[in-house]
Amino acid sequence: MSSRRPSERTISGGPVSYEDLVDRRLRSTSFDSGVSGSTRRASSVESGRRKSSSTIYSNSDGSNSNRPKLGNQPSYRDRVRELRKKGKHIEPDFTEFRERIEFILTFAKVLLSFGAPSHRVESQLTSSAEMMDLQIGFIHLPNLIIVTFLDSESHLYRTKFIRAGGRVSLTALHKIHLLYREVLRGKVPVTVATRRLRAVLRAKPIYPTWLRCIFAFACASIICSTAFGGAIVDMFISGASASTLQYLGLRAASRSSIYANVYEISVAIIVSFLARALGTLRANIFCFSAISSAGVVLILPGFTVLISALELTSKNIVCGSVRMVYAIIYTLFLGFGLTIGSELYLACQPQCGSEYGPDRTRRVGDGAWICSHFTSTCKHQRHAMDR
Repeated sequence: MSSRRPSERTISGGPVSYEDLVDRRLRSTSFDSGVSGSTRRASSVESGRRKSSSTIYSNSDGSNSNRPKLGNQPSYRDRVRELRKKGKHIEPDFTEFRERIEFILTFAKVLLSFGAPSHRVESQLTSSAEMMDLQIGFIHLPNLIIVTFLDSESHLYRTKFIRAGGRVSLTALHKIHLLYREVLRGKVPVTVATRRLRAVLRAKPIYPTWLRCIFAFACASIICSTAFGGAIVDMFISGASASTLQYLGLRAASRSSIYANVYEISVAIIVSFLARALGTLRANIFCFSAISSAGVVLILPGFTVLISALELTSKNIVCGSVRMVYAIIYTLFLGFGLTIGSELYLACQPQCGSEYGPDRTRRVGDGAWICSHFTSTCKHQRHAMDR
């Protein structure tokens, strides 16, 4: 056997040196094969992510017929889990991360704006964050949500304060819940869901102001007769007072933050002043207690007490106790306003300062005549007072 150098190898043409063999391999290999393994994996994942994002995140109108339906596509969390099972390297997508964070922040603001219960707020936000694979935490206080998340660009934790307040709106909460379920199931993209949430937040009320005032009139009138034993004339006065209260709340209090702080007390003073003025008429036609109580029934904190009880039941001690104390203090302020209105009129009319004179004649009327003919509550009260 002929001796060969270690640097030579035999190919079909005869002995070839090691340098020639390397040169042939470099010439026969394409440029892409020279890329490192990590670069090839990053480029393949990048192309796969672009393809999946172009397939799943379609336009809001869904006009592209070449793309499959959104209902058949897996959610973001499922796609990430599949990629991790295959051992692929997942590059962070900053654009998609910002869209998911924007959806969470908008969703939290909408829930606060329409009076969602605290236990529902925390559960829905936590489920949305887990579905979108976000490292995020929530602290819920009345009218405030503190959101802390890890920024994928700077790799630092950021904190957002979301403040919002408003009365309960069942129609808006129902729309938000349906949208939340569609997002969890992957039927609606995150960008489209964010736009729809903002549209719900900016939407005008379903009923106009005048119709809502009519609803307030009907509500106060019915409660005046059924709960407080008012007569027919008392029903009209209490309904008019409730309509005025509703109009001031929709127009003045919603536009002026300064007046919104004293809105409830001012309305209670006005209603009590009017009820006491009508109750002191010589004919004893109107009932002061029925008019004053039914006139402010729309601003009683009944829903706040209910929500606080539910929060205390669900072990949410902070929000439940805060709302319960607020409801108690709020009710005391309403009673204080009713007392101020009554005493203010009696200060203007000193001759009406006492209910009965020395001869046991009535000076401050409580609607005794009409109550005795049309209702039963005031009639029993009158007989008890006469005894």
